[in-house]
Amino acid sequence: MDKILYEPKTKQQLKRSPWWMALVFATGILALGMLAAAWGYWLGSDYERQVINPPIYPPEWFFWAIWLVLYPTLGISTWYVWRQRHDPLARHALGVFAIHLLANLSWVPVVHITRSTLAVPVLMDLFVDVFVFATAIAYWRVSKLAFRWLLPYLAWNVFTTLIKIWRLLLNVS
Repeated sequence: MDKILYEPKTKQQLKRSPWWMALVFATGILALGMLAAAWGYWLGSDYERQVINPPIYPPEWFFWAIWLVLYPTLGISTWYVWRQRHDPLARHALGVFAIHLLANLSWVPVVHITRSTLAVPVLMDLFVDVFVFATAIAYWRVSKLAFRWLLPYLAWNVFTTLIKIWRLLLNVS
């Protein structure tokens, strides 16, 4: 039924989708991510200093640096889906993305508010990963290009979940 009500956009119509909206998505998601992280770190928590990290665990500055790249790529990925927002699959994908973004943005504040045990970052990573994979599947259905822009973010989330599980295991008493 949705396919009958939906008139697919032609390639010409998609090309006319304003390119600057990609910048709006990229900088908007970057700004939201950095604000959430700054707020979380402002709340403070020293648990990170008291743990044994795996040898491949990145320094704290690297987490900030990688998000300066990953949030904009997430924004560009979302822009590719947004361009097809009249398609029911794209609307569904954008809804999944919105839930995922809320989960992602809550990570640092939740971990720091709880004065985290090492289990909280692992649980939060797993929680966010569910939505990252759901977003990836939804984006794949709408735009392969959007999915490709999401791959570095997907890979980073899997990597950080694994190293946080490793860190938890190193610190279990």
